[in-house]
Amino acid sequence: MCAFVTSVASLSLRSSVRAVCVSVAVKSGRVSGAAIRRGQFVTRAAPVSRPSTLASSARRSYSNSASSLRMMIKEGDPFPKGTFMQMKDGKPTEISTDDVFKGKTVVVCSVPGAFTGTCNARHLPGFVNLADQFRSAGAEVACLATNDPFVMEAWMKMRSAEGKVIPLSDGNASLLQQMGLTVDTGKFGGVRSRRFSMIVKDGVVKKLNVEDGTSFTDASSAETALQQLKQVMATA
Repeated sequence: MCAFVTSVASLSLRSSVRAVCVSVAVKSGRVSGAAIRRGQFVTRAAPVSRPSTLASSARRSYSNSASSLRMMIKEGDPFPKGTFMQMKDGKPTEISTDDVFKGKTVVVCSVPGAFTGTCNARHLPGFVNLADQFRSAGAEVACLATNDPFVMEAWMKMRSAEGKVIPLSDGNASLLQQMGLTVDTGKFGGVRSRRFSMIVKDGVVKKLNVEDGTSFTDASSAETALQQLKQVMATA
């Protein structure tokens, strides 16, 4: 009788211990509910804590977005310091932003690409045609693009713009990126200038007309820039 009672007590103790172990295992995630229902008590190592893939992707995305974010330049801001390239005596030559803008009023026509359809047929020609009027109003005219200086010089010759429009090459888009005025055209041509016109007086942006990406409207046209130039010079 004593042996039977001892056996029952031992069995009861083992069952209690087993129940506690199962409870702990379920809470810790080391055994599944399905395994318990099948009468299987198989323990496994607790899962190793790993950073969430989604969280990691989100952090990378945020980091990439933050690093590529540029605040667009606005009227009243100084034109960023740096250098352009242009041809001089048949050689590519650096020209500083101070050389271009300091003590001067310059109307800038910026285009996505030399020789490209809209830039070649509509945008630049307007500034070439009105170059004398810009000069009479007290301003020089410049055309900015990410094309190399050889291309810019050839384009000015083709459009009969020599002596009327100053070609400015920002080959690596450094200055344009500082101004937040670039557009990524992908395989077509990589990072290019957004289409815009700008009036810079003594290194300070007085007027800025930015198009939507590479589209062209009256906003960045030579006619609009000429009217704005007259306003700027009248308030000097």
